[in-house]
Amino acid sequence: IADILGNAAERKMANKEIIKLNRLLQFRSAINEMMLKAEDRETILKETCKIAIRYGNFKMAWMGAFSEEVHSLTPITFAGDEDGYFIKIKALTNNYTSEAWLARKAIHSHSFNYCNDIANERPDLPWKEEALKRSYRSAISLPVIVNTKLDSVFTLYISETFFFTQEERNILLEVTSNIAFALEKIELKKLQQQAEIDLK
Repeated sequence: IADILGNAAERKMANKEIIKLNRLLQFRSAINEMMLKAEDRETILKETCKIAIRYGNFKMAWMGAFSEEVHSLTPITFAGDEDGYFIKIKALTNNYTSEAWLARKAIHSHSFNYCNDIANERPDLPWKEEALKRSYRSAISLPVIVNTKLDSVFTLYISETFFFTQEERNILLEVTSNIAFALEKIELKKLQQQAEIDLK
């Protein structure tokens, strides 16, 4: 009986993982399709957040623009169940860069950072209570690097703990890499258009 129960539990976990991966693969596919049609930076960032909610089943997604001058990260677009979260966390921390050690580390390291258990992993976080109120249980921040420079930070929250395994992280890294490539193409197109105007 124990073996049967054990096998059933393993099958259930395997099925759950397959469903999760399929969601992220659909998310990646929808992002790629959107970027073929998008012609400006704002559309790419905005639609990325919407697609994350629609296909990835994330609770909330936001893009933050990083300013070198004032060394701060400011939300520029989001989708999902935000419910006043940004206002609350800014009041708690004075600036958005402190909102999450995840985003702050992503800025400094130019690498992804994640937390698979917001409730227990960092008990000292000032914004933890606000996150849990909105059923954010896991989170990840991924930098979008355009032409070797940090363009923005993509942060995702989900209502499942221990969501971001190696496979999920790899898919999300691929997504942000594709976003960066699309932004580079838009930037290059603008430079070419300006060069043509200057020549005329």
